[in-house]
Amino acid sequence: MANQEKAAQVIDRQIAELQEDIIQNKIDIADLFVKIYKARPGVEPNFDEFLSTIKEINKMSIHLDRLTKNEAKLETLKNSKAAIEKAYMEECTQ
Repeated sequence: MANQEKAAQVIDRQIAELQEDIIQNKIDIADLFVKIYKARPGVEPNFDEFLSTIKEINKMSIHLDRLTKNEAKLETLKNSKAAIEKAYMEECTQ
């Protein structure tokens, strides 16, 4: 197996793992969104509930940052794989 093929397989595994992480990031964000915005009609929150909600809101930026970083990594891996495949194809045609 050529080095390019091995590199592409490694990148494919990393892409698959990162895609799973991104899915989990999105699930975490959705879960947190539901937790923050769950409806409690007619009930005013007490101070402890208010602080709890604020803490949950603060977690959202952590999840969003993680998602943004993972999506950037995914794009980089896809570009790397494309470059490897392009180099391999150029090598084969020479």
